[in-house]
Amino acid sequence: MNLANTLKTAIQNYLDADKRRSLSTLARKSGVSYATIRRLAQGEIKEPQLDNVLQVCAIIMTFEDTITLLDSYNSDIAEWLRRKRQHNYTFSTLSDSFNFETPDVFIIAHAATKKGVREEIVVERFGRYGVERLQLLEEAGLIERYQDSFKTKHVNFVDPNPRSVLKRMALCLEQFDLANLDSGAFFRYYTGEVSAQQKRDIIEAIREADAKIAAIFNRQDADQTEVMFVGKFGNFF
Repeated sequence: MNLANTLKTAIQNYLDADKRRSLSTLARKSGVSYATIRRLAQGEIKEPQLDNVLQVCAIIMTFEDTITLLDSYNSDIAEWLRRKRQHNYTFSTLSDSFNFETPDVFIIAHAATKKGVREEIVVERFGRYGVERLQLLEEAGLIERYQDSFKTKHVNFVDPNPRSVLKRMALCLEQFDLANLDSGAFFRYYTGEVSAQQKRDIIEAIREADAKIAAIFNRQDADQTEVMFVGKFGNFF
């Protein structure tokens, strides 16, 4: 069975499991247009785009089932997801209707700490607009209220929606504080011509660094008082 037929069957199984489910709600939750969802459900798209597959799978099946499905069709993506699973990532997606804004990076970073983030801290930094963003993030399922603070529902999650990923990357860069250079903040940039072997070596080095950073973040030190985010991205032309 090819990917198109496998996905068609998976969507039908998802709908059959609950009468309240429909193609329109699946479109809204996944961020994939209704027209595309309908064509996927009918098997009309013979070679579905990977981002659409990932966004739909994030709704209709578990992280593990998605990896199993992709193993036969795109082993590289399956392996990427498998590594994320090893570092306790959660598979999640955000609708295209959710538009990340500047306060969200601050809120999510602080909500991921043990204490979470209190509403008054957000108000102090962003005013009433920060409260609106708290409510929207809560409605989107990214944070939840815990006593007198907000905490992330999932500290790490894989969002296969490319548009929201790019927006969050841009917002993280907006938060970069030049005053912290060499005292915690850092920026490294490399560019140049590389061979195929150099490309493979760079990717492997990034994977190794990613595993080490994830392990450090997951370590439970006694004096965790700093809030930090670390991001990595690379592109090959």
